[in-house]
Amino acid sequence: MTDGPDERPRVPVARRLNEDQRPGHAPSRAEEPETTDALDGQLATMKAEIDALQISAAERSRPWWKQASSWLAILALFVTAATAIQQDRLQHAQTDQDRKQGTIAAEAELSTVMTHIESMEREQITLAKLPASKRTQAQVILNAQSLVWIEKGTNLVDRRTHVAGAAEYYALAQAIMSQIGANDKVIEYLVRALKLARDERTYALAAQVLADAHTRRGEPAAADEAFALAVAPPPALAEAAARVAVLNDASYAHILWAAALRIRGQCAARRVHVRLAAELIKEEQDAGFAAPTQDNLKVEESAACPSGQVQPSRTPPATPTSN
Repeated sequence: MTDGPDERPRVPVARRLNEDQRPGHAPSRAEEPETTDALDGQLATMKAEIDALQISAAERSRPWWKQASSWLAILALFVTAATAIQQDRLQHAQTDQDRKQGTIAAEAELSTVMTHIESMEREQITLAKLPASKRTQAQVILNAQSLVWIEKGTNLVDRRTHVAGAAEYYALAQAIMSQIGANDKVIEYLVRALKLARDERTYALAAQVLADAHTRRGEPAAADEAFALAVAPPPALAEAAARVAVLNDASYAHILWAAALRIRGQCAARRVHVRLAAELIKEEQDAGFAAPTQDNLKVEESAACPSGQVQPSRTPPATPTSN
């Protein structure tokens, strides 16, 4: 073989043209831009990764409190905790509101039940005066109605024990013993009445009925204990009752005073005595007693006070009823 000109087989020009024009084949120069773009993309990706590594290395070399990522994490934790606390507060507030509304509804329902039970007791007294021929059918109907209201009352106070006071437990126990007998529920309710009693009279009455219930059940020792409670109520109840009587008289005096100041047109001074009366009434209620002067206070509060004008004498509030 000699070192002469290139002796590679020559391809005819027409054949080369035909090969370049085959489908799916592009000239080599057309492929160069795609290769360049791919390299540029790889370089950009590598550069971004290098930058990220440099930032990470720089952050690791700084204390945590100088790193932005640390503060972002703390901020996120704080926001999460604040959100959880707020949701918990809202849930508790809603629960308290639901509980208050439920208590108000239960108290209203219990009041209705007790009104019906007391009405049934009065009707029982009326029926007892009728001849036996007229009393039998009416007695059966009245007894059935009484049992319905007794069941409603017991279900309510057992479900919501905080809505009933000594008077409600005492009345329910009496109704049950009259219609059914001295069962365990009677004993339970009378014991509750003794614990909740805020005055001597309620305590003594509950103890008397409790003694009667134990006697009917054939429990003489328990009956004697109850009789002992009936004849000697705790001294603290007498002190509380005396204190409430003083509060009742004082609140009524402030209401009368406020009415007199209103007649004189001294509205600022009147407001002071209205506030003092309200405080005394609240103290009565907090002690577990009814406040007879509350209605008098509402009347006085609703009366308009013409400031600076002396008005003619008016009738003072009605005398409150006693406890």
